[in-house]
Parts: sequence; structure tokens; C-alpha cells
Amino acid sequence: MIAYPMEQALEQHSGDLDRIRCQQLGYADVLALENGGVDSAWLLDPVWRRVDGEAGYAFLCGQPPGEPLGGMLYGPSLLNDDVDAGVALLRAYIRTVNTYFAADYKKNESFVTYLAKLLEADETMLRSTPSLRMDWEIRAGTTDRLQSAYRAQGVAEGDSLPESQTVTRSLYEEAVGHRR
Repeated sequence: MIAYPMEQALEQHSGDLDRIRCQQLGYADVLALENGGVDSAWLLDPVWRRVDGEAGYAFLCGQPPGEPLGGMLYGPSLLNDDVDAGVALLRAYIRTVNTYFAADYKKNESFVTYLAKLLEADETMLRSTPSLRMDWEIRAGTTDRLQSAYRAQGVAEGDSLPESQTVTRSLYEEAVGHRR
């Protein structure tokens, strides 16, 4: 999901995704960036705080405002065969987020301690970043930008699919009680 904001940032600097190789690094692997083992990295909260403001590091791009970089992805079973289970799973996920990650959840000291232990993250660093904001809407054009970025990375083949074939808003609309 980070590919399309990266693509936009690289284009501003005469670069493009098909000229770089991406791989996921774990929290501890940020040392590879610090030690020159990798040339660049997309760092998430709270890991980016380890290099924020340090000489030799530059911020190129981040999450587009109001655009989620993740999502609940379903296959044919939950989309077609057992839609009720798909809606129930999504509803449970949304309730979990709304219960435990609502508003400024980082004000809950015991929850942040629990999260830090669960994520194997430094608790001070975790507290130093803003609470995540969750948004259930998938903005128009998101799938077009993603497919373009994936194609540039060589991980998408074939023709691009229209949004109507890649996004099913009806499930989250039902899960949160929206009626058409």
C-alpha cells in the first residue's frame, strides 16, 4: 500500500519504482538502514522516530492525508460463499478498533504498556507518536494508484481492474450500519 505515495515522491526526484527493489524490514532491521546495509526505508510509527531529525536522513513522503494504507482483504469465500461471516469478521474488527483504538488511545497508560510489549517496541517511542486514525472509507482512485505502483514494481500482471471489481463497500457499509 505504500507503493503509490513512494512512486509519487520518486517521480519528483527523477526516480521510479521499477528502478528500486523493495523488501520488508522488521523493527530490529532498522539497524541495516542506520549502518548502510540498505539505502532507504519506509519507516512506520514509532520506528521512524529513531532517525527523525538525524543528519543523513531525509523525509521523502508519507501516508497521503485521509487515505488508509491498509485494509481488510477478502477472497471468494467471505465475499461470495459466506457473506454473513465476512460482515461479522469486519464488524468484530471495527468494534475492536473502536473499543481499544478510539480517539487518543495512547492516554491509556496500561494499554500503551501492553501494546509496547506486544509489538516489542520501545514504550517511550510508542508514546511519542500520535494515535492512529482509522477510516473505513476507501477513497475513489485508490485502487488505480495501487495497481499502477504494483505494476511499476513488477508484482502485478495483466490488465488493470476497475474499482468496481476490486472494492466491495457493501460489506463495511453493512458492518457499520449504513443503509443505501
